[in-house]
Amino acid sequence: MFNIHRTQIKQLEQGLLNNYYLRQVANEYTQVVTLKCRQGGNEHYWKSIFIHLPNTQQLYFRDYMSLSVTKIHHILSFVPKVNLLDIQYCDLITNAGNTIEIFNNITELNLLWTDFSLDAIKQLFQSIPQLVTVNLGANHNRKPLENDLALQVMSEVCPNIERLSISLQQVSENTLCRLLTVYGYQLALLSIRCEGTQVIKRISQCAKRLQHLIIRHSGCNKNDVTDILRECESLSHFAMVSWPIQEVPSVVLDRMRDQVEGIRKTFALDRNDLEEIRRLCLYQEQEI
Repeated sequence: MFNIHRTQIKQLEQGLLNNYYLRQVANEYTQVVTLKCRQGGNEHYWKSIFIHLPNTQQLYFRDYMSLSVTKIHHILSFVPKVNLLDIQYCDLITNAGNTIEIFNNITELNLLWTDFSLDAIKQLFQSIPQLVTVNLGANHNRKPLENDLALQVMSEVCPNIERLSISLQQVSENTLCRLLTVYGYQLALLSIRCEGTQVIKRISQCAKRLQHLIIRHSGCNKNDVTDILRECESLSHFAMVSWPIQEVPSVVLDRMRDQVEGIRKTFALDRNDLEEIRRLCLYQEQEI
């Protein structure tokens, strides 16, 4: 793994150029590269370094106050085996007039505390359409509605997502429902904030193949997850985070009674819990 620092980047370039052993080791064994703006901003060295790192599979960007999608594309063009792109504490921008480059090898994207313009996130999603795993963490939300619109763009250009985690602020219930309609039938993992009863309903209707589900309570009322417990038969892990006790189905409370403390609780159900709860739900239906 390489963490590229400004004070060492010239030395690294010279080492790769002149030291056969270093060049061979870097070529064969480097799989993870992290670029930090305040330490590794000498872009004119990138090509001479990355051509010696052809087996890089994970690329991390950190602390870029202005990270252009074009810059990301430029680096990706030197490392064709990268399948994971991770961007944290950055601000994504775009350069007008640039053509979209496509990188079909990238299947996983992580964004955390990263703001973006709509044009920038659209350009990024368009360039990595084969995403399977997407983790969109919280950001500073400096641009109103951009988070919500970004998810709409993602649903239009990235059709293969199977594992989706969303912690972005100010995402509407309608947008979450749209995502569940688009991706639900293929989702194996989902982690979202519950923004209303329609989200829960849509999960039970469209995401029946889910294996791993995390729902974070957002303060809305009357969130009955019974249909999820009944319909999503493939679930092996189901967590309700910060869930009000009064909104937890009785079959769940009975199963988790010894763990219940306080007004709000995170309920984590494993495969055995879910199978027993599902059996009780079906039994109650038969009695009715």
